[in-house]
Amino acid sequence: MWQPIIDNTSGNTLKGFLNHALKDYSSNLDIASAFFNIEAFGMVRQNIKGVKHFRLLLGKVPEIKTHSTLGELLLKIIKDEI
Repeated sequence: MWQPIIDNTSGNTLKGFLNHALKDYSSNLDIASAFFNIEAFGMVRQNIKGVKHFRLLLGKVPEIKTHSTLGELLLKIIKDEI
């Protein structure tokens, strides 16, 4: 059972919540977050494939050491190219 506040203790993790919530999800998904971690996105990529439209609003631009844009990297991760 999920707690109202996800605090990453005792199995109450955001990764677990998102993987459970996205497993059979097939609609639009909008996320607002202060930070973004490309490796963390990779932890839920298998379950995000059913999402029809995905928008991500960030408070801080992630530091990515590549010539690709964040959008290009996300598409590669979703398509299992990374």
